[in-house]
Amino acid sequence: MLWGIDFAALWANVWVKAVVINLGAAVVGFIFDKVVARVLVMLTSKTRTDIDDKIIAVLHKPIFWSVTLGGAWWAIHVLALPRPAPFILFGIVKTAAVFIWIRAFLNIGTIFLTWIAEAQDKLSIVQPRTLPLFDIAVKVVVVGGGTYAMLLAWDINVTGWLASAGILGLAIGFAAK
Repeated sequence: MLWGIDFAALWANVWVKAVVINLGAAVVGFIFDKVVARVLVMLTSKTRTDIDDKIIAVLHKPIFWSVTLGGAWWAIHVLALPRPAPFILFGIVKTAAVFIWIRAFLNIGTIFLTWIAEAQDKLSIVQPRTLPLFDIAVKVVVVGGGTYAMLLAWDINVTGWLASAGILGLAIGFAAK
């Protein structure tokens, strides 16, 4: 007992544990982000291009939020809530993580394509005039993959949809022929 507070009794409360886990995960996420960023900046300072510096700048928030959402995941387990609350909360945490990483991958794709287009290599297929085409392709792939991950996060079986999309693709292909 310290300052009139019974910490053992306080720690026995699952809600207090959940709050401490969430706060601890946020602190660990902040520290992890700073350590990883410092190490990566030291490693990338030796390169000739600045693309890696831009990618590291994009990765700060996703790293922090991924660790923080991992803490939220753990806190939900500790709470041992009755059904369907865990399913809904886990789905929200997974969806938030997917949105965070979709945004990061979209930014990284744009940075990478711009870097390739600005390179003086005329043999490259990605040039300033073809950049919008590849940018749209990257966005479609990232958003499509993110949508797939989000559906899986909510335990939605996408097998039938993928089979239907494959059959539709074949039909469109034959029709275009």
